Amino acid sequence: MSETVAIQGHIDESGTFKSLKLKSGLSKELQLDFSQVKSISAGGLRLFQVWLAELGVEQLVLHRCSQGILDQLNSLKAISQLKARVASVELSLKCPHCSSGVDYLAQRGQDYLEGSVVHRESLDLPQEISCPGCGGQVPLESEVSSYFAFLKHRN
Repeated sequence: MSETVAIQGHIDESGTFKSLKLKSGLSKELQLDFSQVKSISAGGLRLFQVWLAELGVEQLVLHRCSQGILDQLNSLKAISQLKARVASVELSLKCPHCSSGVDYLAQRGQDYLEGSVVHRESLDLPQEISCPGCGGQVPLESEVSSYFAFLKHRN
């Protein structure tokens, strides 16, 4: 199994992601923790694709993608361009009862699965999650499904 490498900041034309410390003998699969990625630009995406090709990466696995990053990846149709699999999505919500921040980590295979020739895409998120602050129920809003647009862009 390959290690998961954290990437931070902005994926843009500066190409700062090229300074990531990767172990030698990298497998064809690269696992990246995207929880600290702030933004992705179209130019940065092109440089990122070139960098991945230079590394010989055939499968990219993204962990802990935020809603904002998924919005950007979806608008750039980057998931299919990068031949990436999104392993998990961090959903950040606000409790309607106490205004506490509530996080839910949606996981591939449990909460969602991209479509393929064999089966349709699926999104099976819980209707509600418990607030750790007050114990109240926090609904997963219907607009949350828009973050999972990448599920339809699979072959």
